[in-house]
Amino acid sequence: MFNALLGLLAIAPMPAQDFAKPITYETRAVPVERVIDDLSRLSGQSLKAATAARGEVLVISVKGAPLGDLMKQIATVTSCEWKPDSGSYWLTPSVSARNREESTEASFRAGAIRDAIGKRTKELEALVGSAKPGQTAQPIPPEERAITELLEGVRTDDLASLDAGARMVFSSQPTRMQRPMGSNATQILTRFVKDHNAALVGTEAEYQKQLNRPELQQLPDFVKTMIERQRKPIGSIGKVLLVASRLPFVPSVQLQLRVYDSQGALAFSHPSFLSIQSVMAMANTILGKPGANAPKGTPVQYSDETKQLQAVLRGMMNPGGANYKLAVKPALLDSLEHPERVDPLSFAPSDELLSLAKAKGLPLVADVPDSEVSMTVIAGQRSDKTVEQVESAIRAAQNEKFVDATGWVDVMPSNPVESRAARADRGALRTLIAASLAKGVPSLDDIAAYAQRAPAPSDGGIGSVYAVLLVPGVMSSNLGNIVSWDMLRLYGSFGIEQKHTLVGGGRIRFQNLSPAQRALVSKMVFGPTAPIVVDRGQKPDEIQIPYLNAMMGGGTDYLDEPTESMPNGLSPGGSLSLSTDTEPFAYPVTDDGTPVIASAAELGPEELGAFKMFRDDPKYQMISSLLPTFERVKVGSRTLMKFKFALAPSVSMMEQLNDCSLPKGAPVVSMDDLPADFQARINQEEEKVKKSPLGALGPMLGGAPKPP
Repeated sequence: MFNALLGLLAIAPMPAQDFAKPITYETRAVPVERVIDDLSRLSGQSLKAATAARGEVLVISVKGAPLGDLMKQIATVTSCEWKPDSGSYWLTPSVSARNREESTEASFRAGAIRDAIGKRTKELEALVGSAKPGQTAQPIPPEERAITELLEGVRTDDLASLDAGARMVFSSQPTRMQRPMGSNATQILTRFVKDHNAALVGTEAEYQKQLNRPELQQLPDFVKTMIERQRKPIGSIGKVLLVASRLPFVPSVQLQLRVYDSQGALAFSHPSFLSIQSVMAMANTILGKPGANAPKGTPVQYSDETKQLQAVLRGMMNPGGANYKLAVKPALLDSLEHPERVDPLSFAPSDELLSLAKAKGLPLVADVPDSEVSMTVIAGQRSDKTVEQVESAIRAAQNEKFVDATGWVDVMPSNPVESRAARADRGALRTLIAASLAKGVPSLDDIAAYAQRAPAPSDGGIGSVYAVLLVPGVMSSNLGNIVSWDMLRLYGSFGIEQKHTLVGGGRIRFQNLSPAQRALVSKMVFGPTAPIVVDRGQKPDEIQIPYLNAMMGGGTDYLDEPTESMPNGLSPGGSLSLSTDTEPFAYPVTDDGTPVIASAAELGPEELGAFKMFRDDPKYQMISSLLPTFERVKVGSRTLMKFKFALAPSVSMMEQLNDCSLPKGAPVVSMDDLPADFQARINQEEEKVKKSPLGALGPMLGGAPKPP
């Protein structure tokens, strides 16, 4: 038995008893290198983890398991193998196993895209055939039919390669930065224009009646413009684009059909989506069906610290009152502040896996992905979750999957390649948290250093939890805008001379950036939420919300589309410049010294102006009821670093990063006694927000109840 096992482990022959030694070992989530060190001490064998294998996070529960068997399971769930070298056995990534995983995940993504397109096609066919004898078939929106048929003609592998934060453009006349539509695109688009124009005949009176409804009058201008375009006949077509993108937290592919006329003006745009995963099904799996009774089965034994963390994050999903306080016991706070010592996966994921092992009475080895911990996952966990539900979720391969291992419970990430790429560096996270604790708010340099070694918190995972709870300024750069992680990485890559040039008012040409820096700029410019600005001699909105524009916009003409205004990619003659401004910000404090939740710990005039608008206007009553109330604050200062990327004539991109400073010993003041200049800026920002897309959309999210 052990000779065969040694072959599987790919290690040199040794006395069998060295690997037969029984091991009893249990641990919550810890890095694989710590597990290997513990096993080396317990077994007397010299076991090591290669640098390339580190970063995997394991949960283990074994009683009297042979060392060799345990080593095999660890290698399996980490996609590694054991190799002898210099008297030690090294856990090293298996090239063949990881190549297979890459191929499998690529095939799975392509299959998911094919299934999603097939579903759209079947729904289209069902509508066509839904009419009973003597009746007219249910009308099909021409734009949805066109999008479905165009999707059938594009390369599935292209769409499958879209990662979160990526974007690609299919075109009837592709530039170098675009991809071709299918061979039958001309026929599809010709029929679309004919059907679209025919559908408008005789509908103008009813449309004008609908347009006068109060809720439509409150729509932002760019949404009204989109609706107006959809109501106009399309004349001669110059070019048609199908834009596909993936936004963080959104499991679907966002789509936009754009039709440009012969002069390059945007004549028609329509947003749609390709559903890859049902958000509701995912939520029901985590939360249980709405209104369901307590599940029957073996309850998961959650630790006290897990229960506290769940309670805090659930409270944040229903903010208000004093819920901006981080009201946790000192032991949990200490654990959260030291992710390098108490792994973020050592809370609920460890509780659930260890409860599963106990219920089954089997040894367990699990490599846990960071996706098992995020704001939405923790806030949505049921306190009465059962072992049976845990097992069912793993068998459904949501974040984790079982590995076939007789007599063992082996668990690994359902998408191991993606999981490894999304793993956050615990040491870097600890460094960022320490900077935040020492300074009150971290500096821009602190956050940029973390960005080099971890995925964006806006993508989910452990970063979202720790950023919201402990590190101000990591999630958003200003009202409505998620901080650009790529901009942080670009800033963090600047050398002293480059920073000197920018701060001194100079420009850095793209041709003088390093290849890695140019790649980051290109990723931002051609990404789904690029804040592209076109100078048409008009003053742009003072508050921009790129995510809304990405989902529903389209701009005015081809200049708003980066693959058109920059058809060959970034111009070497493009440049980057910097302008700065300073403003105060409020840092809420509590009378009892309870820490403040980080997401509410850095409030500038723009954020406070929005809060003031929501509270002052009755039509925002539902929103204002969800806002926390701050009584006392310290006042800090933040430098607004506004980066301008000159991309093409009259075309630029704007990105903003904030560098915050909270003076030690800053006095505590009430919100009513803020400095006069701070209060004046809040009032100014309130007026800006009222005129912004956020101000226009606000009443649609829930206003005051109608009077009796």
